Amino acid sequence: MQTLLFKIIYLLLFVSLALSFFNLKNLPDISQINQSLYKEPIQAANSTLGNFSFDYKNATYHVKPIADYELWGLVVSVNNIYAWYNMYHDKNSVNIKDICVVWGDNIKNGAYQNVRYKSGEWTCYVSWMHQLESPFLLNKLSNNHLFSDKASVRNVIKDMNIGDQIHLRGTLSSYAEGESNAYRTSSLTRDDTGNHACEVVYVNNAEIIKKRWPDWKYIFDSSKNLIFLTFLLQVFLFFYQNFRPIARAGNKN
Repeated sequence: MQTLLFKIIYLLLFVSLALSFFNLKNLPDISQINQSLYKEPIQAANSTLGNFSFDYKNATYHVKPIADYELWGLVVSVNNIYAWYNMYHDKNSVNIKDICVVWGDNIKNGAYQNVRYKSGEWTCYVSWMHQLESPFLLNKLSNNHLFSDKASVRNVIKDMNIGDQIHLRGTLSSYAEGESNAYRTSSLTRDDTGNHACEVVYVNNAEIIKKRWPDWKYIFDSSKNLIFLTFLLQVFLFFYQNFRPIARAGNKN
């Protein structure tokens, strides 16, 4: 009976894992898009913030704000900085997440649904196989390297995933770690390409306007964790049932 129960649990969990895996990159239909995402990013000529420093994970970072920046967009790809294959980020990176975002005409005309997205270490790649009915505009897409000195803001950023509709307010910035003079610098236009074409954003406020539903990332991660926990439980029960001491009854003298 126990063996059958575990088989059913594994079957359900693996079906859930496979279903969520194949839906991870699905984006919401245009009918589900909040119209605030039709807006263009707002960028000021300068930043209202002065230079500042903050500590994060036993390191000090020096920030040079360049231009106040506000962005509404749909997250279409994410660079997982915690993945084992990620060579330039780790759990101590102040750049806690890279998100590739589309907005404006790319959403209004539905073109965002007909292209493929992929995030690399520093780049968001966009491709399509056939001629699009509506043009996909590369200047309505940006790859954003996000950091903040506020724990509450970092928690919201960490929760952002593909399909989420988000709103960021902060400043395009340059930053460096410790005594280094090698500042990581932000792009100041959406029209450039290649190296240094990404937005480096110090985030002062972050909001997930609308979470994708169902949240396939949450289902995928939960399924993986439950499969592992079920396996541990099965191992524990095996040893408990086969190697536990057996109590023996006897007569008292």
